[in-house]
Amino acid sequence: MKHAVLALISLLAPLAASAAVTTYADIPYRSRADSPFYADIQTGRVQVQDFEGFEEYAVTTPGLRLMNGNYVTGAGSVDEDDGKMNNIGMGFAWGGRKGNYPHPWEYEIRFDKDASGNYPSEAGLVFLSYGGSTREVQAYDALGELLTLEPISAAAPSQPSGGYPNFYTGGDRFFGLSTDKGISRILVGGTVNAIDHVQFGYPVPEPSAAFFVAAAGVGLLARRRGGKDGPTP
Repeated sequence: MKHAVLALISLLAPLAASAAVTTYADIPYRSRADSPFYADIQTGRVQVQDFEGFEEYAVTTPGLRLMNGNYVTGAGSVDEDDGKMNNIGMGFAWGGRKGNYPHPWEYEIRFDKDASGNYPSEAGLVFLSYGGSTREVQAYDALGELLTLEPISAAAPSQPSGGYPNFYTGGDRFFGLSTDKGISRILVGGTVNAIDHVQFGYPVPEPSAAFFVAAAGVGLLARRRGGKDGPTP
């Protein structure tokens, strides 16, 4: 049994050490259904700050802190926020005052730990409208280390000929990432008009490797007893 348990530990160790980072960039976005985290949004595991509670002029979503900027109007919003899917976003977003960060960073988003001491494992946001040469996101893990060697980036869409007001949602794009290393903060950069639908979710507790080892040990012990004493009637 000892050797079997040691073998099981060796199999579980790579899983425990896994810390892959999946990035999402330049995903056209008109509603929550376009988020790569939509399944988790539906179950309530991922929260979405859509800034439509503008009368409070404060971010009230637990676990989320926006370090600079403010509610803005006239910069559009995600298409679904005004209740109509018509490529026009007439709601509210986050923009305004920019941060005193090194170029190209303009906004900072921070996340708090949950009751279990974990940072979000999924996080992202939507860039609104057109304008600027690039859109960039730089994320940091639970230890404050960079999660990607290069920022998550893509060129901003070119505004169609003829022009559109800021409320046109054809240029809205989602950027984000998921990782079991935890996400403590995100810097947002490029020439940013405004952002919307900031979303984040915490890891679902899973049985630990020790649980599986203990369960395997109990199973092996039961088999040994069954073989020695015969099957239970």
